[in-house]
Amino acid sequence: MTGDPSDLDMGAEMLAHLRQLEARGSPGLVAHVIEAFLRDTTTRVATLRDAVAAGDVDTVYRVAHTLHGSSAMIGASVMASRCAELSRASQAATLDGADAIVEELAEALETIRRAVE
Repeated sequence: MTGDPSDLDMGAEMLAHLRQLEARGSPGLVAHVIEAFLRDTTTRVATLRDAVAAGDVDTVYRVAHTLHGSSAMIGASVMASRCAELSRASQAATLDGADAIVEELAEALETIRRAVE
């Protein structure tokens, strides 16, 4: 994902989406959601890495599906798209290229982390 102009905009896109939600809701929503997303996603990416290495398609599907939803919820559309792709692959019982997708997810997570610091 590094170097793609859409990646550079991903963090800003996500923040804009959350700020719009916060404007309609309660103060502090953005900080709370981002903190939870970063914490949970860090754990989920590590779990995906281990599951891919072990060839555990069931865990890959479950975690990728969950991460797809949370990424979409905060407006991280590039991450959501890659998670959906990983979910489909695991449902087809193939993990070809899954390790590369997991590394892209890790990079995307760091892009988001840098954008909110």
